[in-house]
Amino acid sequence: MILNTVKPNIETSGELDQKFFSIEDQGMLFEILRSKLYSNPILAICREYSCNALDAHREAGKPELPIEIHLPNFLEPEYRIKDFGVGISPDRMENVFIKYTASTKRNDNIQIGAMGLGAKSAFSTTDSFVIITIHNFRKYHYTCFIDETRVGKLALLSQTETDESNGTEIVIPVKPSDFTLFKQYTEQVCRHWQVKPKIVNGEISYRTMKKAVEGKNWAITDFASDGAKLIIDCIEYPLDLMAVEKYANIKLINAIRGTLVMYFETGELSLAANREQIYLDQPTQDKIKIRLNEIKNDIVKQVQNKINGLHNLWEANVYYGQELGHVFRDLEFLGKLSWQGVELNSSVEIKCHIIDFKKNRFSRKHPETIKRSNNRHLIFFDKKSVLYLNDLGLMDLTSKHVKPAFDNDPNLESVQVICPDDRQSEVDLNRDIRLDLMQPLKLSSIATPGKVSKPPSERLIVFKFDTSIPGFRQVSYDTMKQDTCGKVFCMLRTPNFSSSERMVLLNRAVLGNAIMKSIVAKFQQVSFYGVNENISEARIKKEFHQFVSLDKFINSRLLDDQTNYLAIKIAMHHTVSLSKHDEVAPKIKNPNSLFLKRLHAYQELKKLQACQNHLLDTYEIVKGRITGEDLNNFLKVHPEWDIENLTQQFNQKYPLIQYISEYHCNSAMIAHMALYINMIDQGDIK
Repeated sequence: MILNTVKPNIETSGELDQKFFSIEDQGMLFEILRSKLYSNPILAICREYSCNALDAHREAGKPELPIEIHLPNFLEPEYRIKDFGVGISPDRMENVFIKYTASTKRNDNIQIGAMGLGAKSAFSTTDSFVIITIHNFRKYHYTCFIDETRVGKLALLSQTETDESNGTEIVIPVKPSDFTLFKQYTEQVCRHWQVKPKIVNGEISYRTMKKAVEGKNWAITDFASDGAKLIIDCIEYPLDLMAVEKYANIKLINAIRGTLVMYFETGELSLAANREQIYLDQPTQDKIKIRLNEIKNDIVKQVQNKINGLHNLWEANVYYGQELGHVFRDLEFLGKLSWQGVELNSSVEIKCHIIDFKKNRFSRKHPETIKRSNNRHLIFFDKKSVLYLNDLGLMDLTSKHVKPAFDNDPNLESVQVICPDDRQSEVDLNRDIRLDLMQPLKLSSIATPGKVSKPPSERLIVFKFDTSIPGFRQVSYDTMKQDTCGKVFCMLRTPNFSSSERMVLLNRAVLGNAIMKSIVAKFQQVSFYGVNENISEARIKKEFHQFVSLDKFINSRLLDDQTNYLAIKIAMHHTVSLSKHDEVAPKIKNPNSLFLKRLHAYQELKKLQACQNHLLDTYEIVKGRITGEDLNNFLKVHPEWDIENLTQQFNQKYPLIQYISEYHCNSAMIAHMALYINMIDQGDIK
């Protein structure tokens, strides 16, 4: 690999006395290069020697020939890497192999190495290893070892004539505890090689990359939570996103669910001396930044071309919300995508109802049973769903109406039927959400009109809020008429995920059962009745004209009953427990004591916390969120609610109290606390 070296340009005076830097302790330096250079020595050994073997095959013109790797075990506790390249001549062994920073690979970008360090990496885990090399029909047997000088030596054990082909084998002793790691890191190093090594004495299952999207020199894979990786000449390197963020935009990487893999050729990027990661010099930063921009543009182009080639708006939305959603967690970096000028979405809200039919996949006995969901107002774009338009005027759809759709397509999991009504007609749907461009199928293509049932608005189903559930339960019409309590009318909506829970609509918002329970508990002489929101306005006016609407009731009875919701908001921010102070209070002599004043304030806060928190939610839904500015203005007028200021005064006047833990506050301590407070209140101690 050709190294990117920069020659320094420094002007000096010839009269200066100049000295060269030198090395005093060579043994220490070589020890650093051997054993302190690599953060993961075993991974370094697997990477350096396998890459050296791969380079040897390239040098010999045999890139298609696999190298051999022998995995260690208890019978043969050695890691062996064998190549069939040019071998190592005695001259190269003496002048290159055993010399740090010496390399024959700096004149081209075909070979991976260039640092002159990797051939010695075995010393990071062992004090000796063996080299067996064949060069020009002579077989050399060397041992490399560390002696007392800590420099390291190479000894020729034997040399013999041979008719074997050229090549080199590195033999490294391995501790039993490291057997698994050598296998693991061999897989990591070689997983991207086009010609995988021949594994001897074991098997390796290589991790394969399933590419969700790919382009020139990049791919998005299913490797979860790996961020981004660089593949430089088939060797995998991590990419530090915190470092990249300083010089490039990483929105693309953050948006990807899997892993972004970027491919670079040998020599394109600079590597650190230990070759464990890239070295972020300016040229390397520039190349990564350019590549990220190229990938983003390529993805946008691919996505838009794919969208343009789809047949209708339904398919385009399915691709946008589902297929792209599986690859990207955030599509913001793509900008706004559209099909024939209509912006794409993963779901669309409409005013009329949608009825969803699904196969009951959770039933073991009857998996083909079709289950109908409750009415909803969202169209979901799903690859395994089909959209139908109810053109038959059927108001009470059942599974038999859509069963032919499931019969015709065994892979179908859902049928969504849009039911236009007086709130949103088919003409409105075509205008509002471009339903015509989605090309929904006609329900008449799979179902017959049969007997048209009465519209749901003609069948009145009444619900009453029951605090024991809590929630709305169905009651008879006569029960509602005979109820002598005050009556409040609520509009109810059934969420998609529940067939029993009903939520109350209020001021374009939704009230949950917890809030309703607080309201009902506060007004026990009032009954709260409701009907599903699909009931016509005419029917509501006819049956519930004597009822008070929930909106009017909340504004007139709940929010105007002198309850101080600003004080409640303050109470929700203070949860200090003063339970032991209750026992101290009877012993306080001064009725105007700051101790009693603060205790009373906290007792009031506790009362508000206990019963008013859900009512505060209602207040903020109707009136809007209470801001910090609102609270500050309130405290200026009502300083008695300024708990923080009160506590600050308390700690200044009674500094010792804050150091007394309530868990260690026994009867004797309570008596001492009372004496201490009374003395301060009387001014006996300053």
